[in-house]
Amino acid sequence: MKEPINWKKVHDDIEEVLGDDFWDEMKDVIPKRGPTIDVYCNGERVVIFAEFPGIEVENHVKLKKEGQSIILHGEIPYRYPFPKAELELSERFTGTFQRKVLIPFPFSLQKIATFQNHGLVEIHILKG
Repeated sequence: MKEPINWKKVHDDIEEVLGDDFWDEMKDVIPKRGPTIDVYCNGERVVIFAEFPGIEVENHVKLKKEGQSIILHGEIPYRYPFPKAELELSERFTGTFQRKVLIPFPFSLQKIATFQNHGLVEIHILKG
């Protein structure tokens, strides 16, 4: 498997060159496109941790297999009683999303279990 990118180092290097406020300014230029995820793998299973605060995952998130990848797709609804354009600050993602995660071994949808706890979803994928 390819060596993962050290995003913390990339973040720190960019901040060192372009200044401390670079990422705050970039939020408007490159908005968040979906849920934040972490991935754990031990060779026999992969666990994807995905943030979905305030939504019923079973109604808004779907999983599908594409080759050796799992795709999380769905919609995070906008739930405020006023137009999004009127927000003074908007950091939380709403709208449709798709996240694709490469799984380093063969798997089937039948060997996937999901758990939700306080807005954090765990997706357990077993080898085979």
